[in-house]
Amino acid sequence: MERTTDRQLDQLVKMISEEFRWAGLLPDETKVILDKGSKQFGRAYRLYTAGYAGNSGYSDKPLYLGDGYLGLTKREAYLSLRAILRTLEAVRGAK
Repeated sequence: MERTTDRQLDQLVKMISEEFRWAGLLPDETKVILDKGSKQFGRAYRLYTAGYAGNSGYSDKPLYLGDGYLGLTKREAYLSLRAILRTLEAVRGAK
């Protein structure tokens, strides 16, 4: 199995942002943020937004993905992000 890089995760997050914007589910001023976890310290990888509806803190609500949990390892996060992206691409293709 090949090693998952931060760059791969960041690229997937960027692509997910673009899909959410295309679907009209994410305003232009809102940023999608990947909170990088650490299995060693028991912190999960999560997906959040910042700047939604004028709020300055992180929120998981605007993405409609529950609590934003992606997994405890970089590889789990990668697989979760790929699944989210593929789902959004399928929605685009169905329209």
